[in-house]
Amino acid sequence: MSSNATGSPLIVSLSGTGLAATHQLSASPTSLNFGSLKVGSSVTLNLTLTNTGNSDVTTNSVTVSGSGFTESGGSNLTLTPSQAATISVTYKPTIAGSGSGSLSIPSNAQNSPLVVPLSGTGTQSAPPSVALNWNPSTSQVIGYYVYRGTGPTGPYTKLNPSPDSATSYTDATVAQNQTYYYYVTSVNSSNVESAPSTQVTVQVP
Repeated sequence: MSSNATGSPLIVSLSGTGLAATHQLSASPTSLNFGSLKVGSSVTLNLTLTNTGNSDVTTNSVTVSGSGFTESGGSNLTLTPSQAATISVTYKPTIAGSGSGSLSIPSNAQNSPLVVPLSGTGTQSAPPSVALNWNPSTSQVIGYYVYRGTGPTGPYTKLNPSPDSATSYTDATVAQNQTYYYYVTSVNSSNVESAPSTQVTVQVP
């Protein structure tokens, strides 16, 4: 720097180091496991996408593979160095069994596409049933009949065609969101049927 000052020109030393541009993305967690879900239900998990390079990174259209997996929030993002964004992935199984897929995030990063494995299991809901138990008759009997109605006054249907000696019965022919009314009769060796027991009301959820 030249001037009319004593000692001119003033010299200032300059130095620096050029850095190569880096474009890098990372995901946390590196995989998503949704666990076990009933068929038809869903759960959403999030992952964090972070620019770990020293230059801006831009994502393209994110794709998801695998049955039941969907994504939102990852496409067409621009992340500055150290900036993070959240991607949501939802799993809704349509059939029972193990499911797997992947989330693919293309970008201008050097590690493009960034791939996140996805996994989960669909489980089938057990059909509804009603378990009945009663005290044994104090008389000599050969078995019991179980009756079921859809109203408090009937009509009633006999569920077992012949007397059952057990003091329990499982009704596996019920439907969800229904109310049922049950009673039991005992049968002696002469095939004489007793009066009905006290009626029991069951609400199947």
